Amino acid sequence: MDERRYPKWVGAIFGLLLSGSAHFIAGDTRAALKWYFGISLTGTSGLLILALPGTGSFIAASALLLASVALWVLMLKQSYRPLPRFRLSGWIGVIVLVIISNIGWQYISDLIVRPYLISTESMLPTLIPGDRVMAERVTYRFSKPKRGDMVLLSTDGLNYPALKSGVFYIKRIAGLPRESIRIQSPHLVVNGEIIKEPAIFTTLSEHANGFVLAHTMPRLPSVLSQPEDKIVLGENQYLVLGDNTESSLDSRYYGPISESQIVGRVTRIYWPLSRVGL
Repeated sequence: MDERRYPKWVGAIFGLLLSGSAHFIAGDTRAALKWYFGISLTGTSGLLILALPGTGSFIAASALLLASVALWVLMLKQSYRPLPRFRLSGWIGVIVLVIISNIGWQYISDLIVRPYLISTESMLPTLIPGDRVMAERVTYRFSKPKRGDMVLLSTDGLNYPALKSGVFYIKRIAGLPRESIRIQSPHLVVNGEIIKEPAIFTTLSEHANGFVLAHTMPRLPSVLSQPEDKIVLGENQYLVLGDNTESSLDSRYYGPISESQIVGRVTRIYWPLSRVGL
């Protein structure tokens, strides 16, 4: 074995740590950049498209993600090559690049899409415990949330005894800025009119008990617990409800949320496969 070179398996390890790094060390900078950006951009594009609603986007996203995996396997195969030896500083440089790259792509991915695991029954029958969903974070950079949108929201800024800061929940937008909201069970009433559009609100009002008032509980205040109670939303405020209001901690208890607390729009169940869609 040539003592001036590392064995082939070392090249595969480098490729595993950072796509294209083995090619770069071998002196093929063009190939290194091709593999790195090709694999990263294909995978990221697949995740973004996966977050878009519709069967077509699911098929396109699946194709892109499979292509990303195929490219990664091919890159690893080509990375299995002898590499020239280098000093400790070179190893440190590679490790630093791996860390920076992973942090960078994770940051970019978080700006685009956020996965979430459903662990409660608050969004039944739409979402069930065990569903994994995607919340895309692009739409609300260009448009306002709409009534009926399911959103991922942050509890930061919500001062309520039963909520911890830094926790995320999925709820449905029920009230928009400057509207007056109350519940006339089983209906949601906005500005004095029963809400029937979008159609999901008619469906929910006819499901089980429909929209119900908040349960009165010791040490847990509520703002919509009596038929005469109403919430008047301010500028950039939204009222959010769980689809299963019998078992949901939502705006009936802690009041409206601000637009800044909305993390993204929930658009798809991506796992399990039997539940794909929305």
